[in-house]
Amino acid sequence: MSHIYAWLEKLRVASGMDEAAVTLVQAVGEEVQALDAKIFVLDNTRGNLLFFASWSSDAGATLEQKQSIPAWNIEDPLCMALQKGGKVTAAGHPGMPVCPSLVVKGSDRHPEAPLFAYPLLAWNNAAIGGIILRLNSPRRVCDEDVGLLCAYGALLLSAFEQQSRDVARINSLHADVARLECRQAKGKGAGKPLLIGQSAAMGKVLEQIEHAAPYIVSVLLTGETGTGKELAASAIHAASPRADAPFVKINCGALPASLLENELFGHKKGAYSGADSDHIGLLRSAAGGTVLLDEIGEMPLELQVKLLRVLQDREVRPVGDVCSYPVDIRIIAATNKNLEEAVQNGRFRSDLYYRLATYHIHIPALKERREDIPGLAMFFLERFMKQHKAPSAAITHAQMTALCFYDYPGNVRELASLIEHAVISRSPVETHLKIAVPDEHTRSNGNGMTLSECVASFERSIINSAMVCNDGNTTKAARALGIPRTSLLRKIQRNQMKGHIRPN
Repeated sequence: MSHIYAWLEKLRVASGMDEAAVTLVQAVGEEVQALDAKIFVLDNTRGNLLFFASWSSDAGATLEQKQSIPAWNIEDPLCMALQKGGKVTAAGHPGMPVCPSLVVKGSDRHPEAPLFAYPLLAWNNAAIGGIILRLNSPRRVCDEDVGLLCAYGALLLSAFEQQSRDVARINSLHADVARLECRQAKGKGAGKPLLIGQSAAMGKVLEQIEHAAPYIVSVLLTGETGTGKELAASAIHAASPRADAPFVKINCGALPASLLENELFGHKKGAYSGADSDHIGLLRSAAGGTVLLDEIGEMPLELQVKLLRVLQDREVRPVGDVCSYPVDIRIIAATNKNLEEAVQNGRFRSDLYYRLATYHIHIPALKERREDIPGLAMFFLERFMKQHKAPSAAITHAQMTALCFYDYPGNVRELASLIEHAVISRSPVETHLKIAVPDEHTRSNGNGMTLSECVASFERSIINSAMVCNDGNTTKAARALGIPRTSLLRKIQRNQMKGHIRPN
């Protein structure tokens, strides 16, 4: 047993995982007087075996290039045995390898030699890989000696692997701290996005944002195009503890599948033609922050599987890499599609949908919150006059009323476009905008509301329009509406619009 202890001492002083693997495969190979020996270790994701090191009687021990091999190949009895933590022997067959996916360089020199596989069992008896030996003859291998070497070696390899993962996490933490300190030093903390709206529908959205923001849960934003889903995502990020960390946005429908995969997950140098350097990808670049996946319904099914793995394991594997890297991100997904219908039709994975929709916020269409139109119109007017350095202008009550009656297929984005066009197309001497509200046939049809709901909605919109155009002065607003001031005040009170009143 003295020679076994000598090998154990060499393993004890190994300086890292590579040296430990080379020492272990040499020790086992020489101990059983094998023709050759090969050691395989599971990667961080436990999804692939890595051809780690080899030893042969004529060439000695060699550290290999860590070739990745699918771990769950049912055609390979030895491969399956290593996964299950069992030992197995197999007779060789000329011209027919016993385990196709474990054929590596040098394996075909002795095709008739019997094989012996011994698992590497670490903490809690978990298999982390194994050693495959090609023997001179069907001689019996000494389980006691090989078992002692493999048990000690497996614990050592597992410890080195955990150390490597800890170092990666520490480095990631240091990078996050450095990035945060840099942002604070430059005074570039995240600003507070502006969500405009005093309607009940918008009030519900703001309340949901306030509830969801403090937590790391995934959020699914749904709503028609142009309703402000990206702005809502920005508001969630700005109100969260991650406000000073990166907020990364990507449109899943704007890139083909191959480019989208690279942008999200990154790639390893040499992963494909043209990949001349490592690329960490958007998910890892947003470490500690928030990622908005816009138009998530357009993501191909094969990438949905990878995104699901990120949400489950909190790890990202770049294209062409055999290792996964821990990542701390919050996912916000947005779509204008009906994902539940897409799940039923097989176009979207149900497991990913339920992961993303941990908290669901629906952004209402503009025609469902008409009382917000005047405030939005005035906001855009001020913004575009300042942006384009245009002379001051106003929106008449009649124009504002027309704006409130329009249905806006393009929602808030279309309203902004109408106001901007009016600002840049008018002459400097004009004091009022000329807003080209679309034709009558595109005006509101009530959007399926009951008569009383439709009347109440339009009444709030028109009152709001008059109040905004007259700077909250109820006397002037009542005059514009052609009703007594007392009637206007009653309507404001009935519609809970007191926030609109300004001193006369």
